Amino acid sequence: MMRTRRFVTVPLLIVVAACSGSAAGDGAEGTPAEPAVTRSVSPVEPSPPAEPSPATSAPAEVTSPEASAAPGTIAPSEGFDTAEITLTDGEEQVPMPVWVADTPALRQRGLMGRESLPPGAGMVFVFEADSSGGFWMKDTLIPLSIAFIDSSGEIVDMLDMEPCTADPCPVYTPDAIYLYALEANLGFFEDHGITAGWTADLDEALGPP
Repeated sequence: MMRTRRFVTVPLLIVVAACSGSAAGDGAEGTPAEPAVTRSVSPVEPSPPAEPSPATSAPAEVTSPEASAAPGTIAPSEGFDTAEITLTDGEEQVPMPVWVADTPALRQRGLMGRESLPPGAGMVFVFEADSSGGFWMKDTLIPLSIAFIDSSGEIVDMLDMEPCTADPCPVYTPDAIYLYALEANLGFFEDHGITAGWTADLDEALGPP
């Protein structure tokens, strides 16, 4: 069952999922003290932020080339490559087309400014090192669910996030270390019975981070 985590307030002048983030070993993405990236969603990255937080960036103008993609697929958009991943519990399998945010600039942008996300599609944030930072929803227009995934591909925590136009916005911080963060329309994971403990074939679909 998806849960909504209690959040903390980020100071107004904070510098940061999404996608900003720093390795957990550095003690400072999405960030424990600051958001990891999104904006988006998309997250803020671990503190001290090594790259600017998506949440703090201005919403990007969004086009919708994905609208012309075949059902069940999405097209590259605004600099984001695409991939097809599969979520599974060992028996059930849920395929999911995703945009890939694998650079500081793309993680900062995330899903900011988008007015919709195709049903069944998502965005995966790929970090260079393990992170523990939180995500915020500054300038993100659609409610999202986010799954935090560790280096083995296992979902270790999941949260629901709401759009935010306030300043500062709340930060959604997982209770686990993660290497990837997967955002989808609010309720997607719950609707498909996806819970912590499921896995995603990210190494196979994306290659090593």
